[in-house]
Amino acid sequence: MGLLRVLLAAAVVFVHAGPMRGFPTIGGNLAVQAFYIISGFYMALILNEKYIVSSKTGAGQLRAGQVYRLFLTNRLLRLLPIYYATLAIIGVVALVMWLTLGDIRLEFVQAVRTYGDQLSVGTKAFLATANAAMVGQDWVSFMTLDPTTHALIFTRDFSTAPVNLNNFLLVHQGWTIGLEITFYLMAPFLVRRKSWLLILIVVLATALRVYLRRHYGLTGLAWQYRFFPTEIAFFMLGALGYKAYRVLRKKVIPLWVRQLCLYGTLSFTLFFGGIFQVANRLGVPPIAMSTLFTLTIAACIPVLFIHGKNNRLDQRIGDLSYPLYIVHYIVFETLRAYQVGGEYTNLLTLAISLVLALGLNHFVGEPVEALRRRIYERRKATVAVVGRNE
Repeated sequence: MGLLRVLLAAAVVFVHAGPMRGFPTIGGNLAVQAFYIISGFYMALILNEKYIVSSKTGAGQLRAGQVYRLFLTNRLLRLLPIYYATLAIIGVVALVMWLTLGDIRLEFVQAVRTYGDQLSVGTKAFLATANAAMVGQDWVSFMTLDPTTHALIFTRDFSTAPVNLNNFLLVHQGWTIGLEITFYLMAPFLVRRKSWLLILIVVLATALRVYLRRHYGLTGLAWQYRFFPTEIAFFMLGALGYKAYRVLRKKVIPLWVRQLCLYGTLSFTLFFGGIFQVANRLGVPPIAMSTLFTLTIAACIPVLFIHGKNNRLDQRIGDLSYPLYIVHYIVFETLRAYQVGGEYTNLLTLAISLVLALGLNHFVGEPVEALRRRIYERRKATVAVVGRNE
């Protein structure tokens, strides 16, 4: 599943840095929603098999509050260090631009320069907190500034709003991580539930999406894949995939079935843009193709995990997906500012971002991963000692 995650991250790179000529790729919304499904699967997996709540008192038994804190601590340790390292890269880039160009040609700086004097103290505090902690970055897509009072107000579509507050995010695509953190806060209370409840959440979230679209005309980007009450459906599809995994892991899945899921999913992801165009010319509704892709990912995840869970190389490739996703936009902004790459800016952005992702994972991700394991084992050991002394 690691290669799939990197393919999805690369698709987002091409959305931002520009499509490849003659090779349409999957849209950013579908790529991000596929990430939500994968996240739902992994969170269900670790919460059901690693962060286990016990009602008993004894050595090694973790209570609900302890499990919740340990889970959130480890998730934030997975996300924040690489994010902060990316902020450091942005700071270095800004300094170099100022020294070499005499100007900092980054969207964040341009937004501050243009609209900074219109921000109230409260708005500045909110944006600073969102940039520092990542929590709330997805909320920015639903806000703008009142032209008269400059107060924060709701907007139906940030792309046509008086002020696009997304430009005040240091990491342009960081809103997805804010939405992920919202899911992490809720996941321990959801992914251990019965399948029928997860299915109900999927149905209700989908119904809400349709209702908002049809009755209120909320079809902008924010409503397509940034509104958590509707996006939770994709996380729950991933959690349902874990339920299927629990059944399938007890069975012997033929190699050809596993390979069909692997190569079929990778091919569908890689060539989705072209397939979508052909289907569109044949009169297939876009929503049908999007739904087919989503269900394909959700259905194949359990088999993909079984097939690759002992493949160390695939896991290491997958470890690059988050740093690749989080660092690529500053690479694109830098190339654009220096007018480097021309029509190959997209491929150059991907190549440089992959190199940076390797560095971030090696120098930040892997040491933090070791720290996360130590924290988990130390906490388990501490609880075990307390349990023996009770």
